[in-house]
Amino acid sequence: MYNTVDEIAKDGGKKIGKPGRHAGIRTVKSEADLEAIWIQYSQGGAPVAGSTYPGPRVEFADGSEIAKRPSSKSGGPTIDVLGVAGERVKIRVDPWPPVLPGATP
Repeated sequence: MYNTVDEIAKDGGKKIGKPGRHAGIRTVKSEADLEAIWIQYSQGGAPVAGSTYPGPRVEFADGSEIAKRPSSKSGGPTIDVLGVAGERVKIRVDPWPPVLPGATP
């Protein structure tokens, strides 16, 4: 995988999940997968104080950031990754809302 949040941004997150419908978006199968990514990559950063972002936001010494919000225009929780040079990647759950096993989508 990746060693830093900046590496995710520079690579477009290609090693995470699958491509989304638009460039710069990656998708994972479940909220548990999204949470695991958050836990892994938010470690070692400093919480951003005074942010208007609608969820936890962490900044690293190199200037890269990772943030998690409970909803987005697509409807589901999203992780936003910002690289040092301004690269952006969004990681979302697809499908949203999740389809329960045995249910017809």
